[in-house]
Amino acid sequence: MKTGFIVKNVLRRMKRYGFLVAMIGFGILAVTLVQSITVGMSDNVTEGSARYLGGRWLVIARNGTGYAENRVDDPAALEAALRANGLEPSIAVRREVAGDNNPTLFFNGESFLVRRVSGVDFEAEAPVFDRLAFDDGGYDGLKGSNAILISRQVAQRFKVRVGDQMTLRLVNRDGYLDSGTFIVRGIFRDASIFGYYNCYVDYEALRKLSGETGEACNVLGFYFPDRVEPRARAAEIRAALDGAGYDVRHDVLDRSDLEAQRNGRWKGTRYAVLPVENYIDAKVMDLIKAIQLISYLFLGLTLLVILVGMRNTTQIMTRRRTREIGTIRALGMSGKDATRMVLGESLLVAAIGFGLGVASAVLILMVIGLIPFDWSDGFDIFLDRGHLGWSLSPGFLLANFLALAIMTVTGSFPAARHAASIAPAAAMSSND
Repeated sequence: MKTGFIVKNVLRRMKRYGFLVAMIGFGILAVTLVQSITVGMSDNVTEGSARYLGGRWLVIARNGTGYAENRVDDPAALEAALRANGLEPSIAVRREVAGDNNPTLFFNGESFLVRRVSGVDFEAEAPVFDRLAFDDGGYDGLKGSNAILISRQVAQRFKVRVGDQMTLRLVNRDGYLDSGTFIVRGIFRDASIFGYYNCYVDYEALRKLSGETGEACNVLGFYFPDRVEPRARAAEIRAALDGAGYDVRHDVLDRSDLEAQRNGRWKGTRYAVLPVENYIDAKVMDLIKAIQLISYLFLGLTLLVILVGMRNTTQIMTRRRTREIGTIRALGMSGKDATRMVLGESLLVAAIGFGLGVASAVLILMVIGLIPFDWSDGFDIFLDRGHLGWSLSPGFLLANFLALAIMTVTGSFPAARHAASIAPAAAMSSND
């Protein structure tokens, strides 16, 4: 059956197919909106947590003394082990972190205990901080300086502006209180759990204040330029470290596994590798998975409605075209060709509805992406610089179209069989 003939038939009867096209388009529009926003939210959570924790893939190194400090003694050797196995990170992150040693900010006689102060190599992590939105100032040229980046919430608490001096006090590695003066060079917008009471300073400045010597770092993480499934890449990193002689825990696959060994005792240092989404609080990712599940349920309901609508519409259309189909059969169309014609027309109608639905969803998503949502602090974890991010996943689109095609064929097959059974003689007695 020629494609042009099928297209002509559909276009000629588009008024009759219009309701079916609109129904399919609306269903695909709704499903695409939910799925695209969910993928964007997941990407934003992953990106924010990676910036907060120090990498897309994290190497956790702990000794068996019963104290759960993360400490990589020789990060250069570990990085070399990855490269020797063909794993070339685009960014290797080394950080000094102050969190459990009471980091406290002072300004104009007021003090505040912050959750986390991260010592960052601003030059190496420039691509990461490019995605961080600033109310004032920025991160450019801060390497080797006594600059500090604070969140909007911290700035509002102290009534601090860019250029003001703040004092950071903490307990150093020797157990003594130590303090340093830092100049505010940037106020960033991140009201999520990854930024609310978080600060960034220069890597070497925080190491000096903490009394850190040698090459050891608190955090070692990596970003890679290629898109590989997170768990698969983590397994590759584990294999590379295992081959280099490191004591790697292949049974630590998420944060709960790590916490189960928190107070364990063993000799030497054990290493675990986790994608950042398996290291953060599982409740955050569970929320996104719940939204994805809702989108799947909605897709299933939509496909069921499409199945019923396609079945009824094609049966009505086929019965009304008995004379036409019988006449074409008399001119040489086989029963198989008649079946292909009805199925082809149904698939074309579904494809038109699918295309309209996706196109409408993209337009709506582009408009939504322009609307600021930073009025809600609790929602900020899902935002990209104050805006709702979205991503049109080719995998989701392909899966949705295949599911739609299956339902379309299933719904229109009875009508296709009826078309194949129409005899030329029946056309002469039809009132169509």
